[in-house]
Amino acid sequence: MTTSPRTLGVQTIRHHRTLTFPHHQTVGNACPRAGDSILFYPRWYCSDQQGALHLIGTSRVPRGKVVQTPLRDWRLELETLLDAPLDQSLQAFQGTVCYSVFYDLFLTANWQDGEPMWFPPCAYVHLEPCLYRTDAQSRLHVLGRFSANERLSPEGFVHQFSQLTGIDPYTTPIVKL
Repeated sequence: MTTSPRTLGVQTIRHHRTLTFPHHQTVGNACPRAGDSILFYPRWYCSDQQGALHLIGTSRVPRGKVVQTPLRDWRLELETLLDAPLDQSLQAFQGTVCYSVFYDLFLTANWQDGEPMWFPPCAYVHLEPCLYRTDAQSRLHVLGRFSANERLSPEGFVHQFSQLTGIDPYTTPIVKL
């Protein structure tokens, strides 16, 4: 059986701000560390020891109330999802997140923009230090470590990407700047 090449759109998203509740004392733009809880509205994630993000739950804050929701309400929502109190001495912060999205042009052409989502459905997301697959509801699912810090050659990048995703290594990326 032969696989046919597909075309993937690639877009790098820079400087998106998100709410982070740290597990350890930290300063502003630190990468997620073990135990940190991060809101990519409307989903909450927690970072494990390897830096991979795992879904905790979905926010109940309505779309129109996100901006005016006080920090104490976000903290209470997260404590409810975790079923545990957060350390009150740790200060939540808005961190800056950069990531790349690899998406199937055919699948996303028909995507209906209903609820706000950080990541498109049925795509691949590189959020340092891991590569993720998003499902139809745009939830992240870790595929494995995929770090830009490894300084792979273009061939090495394609090989590692196709190993993690299972897609044809002859897939054509179209970069949106």
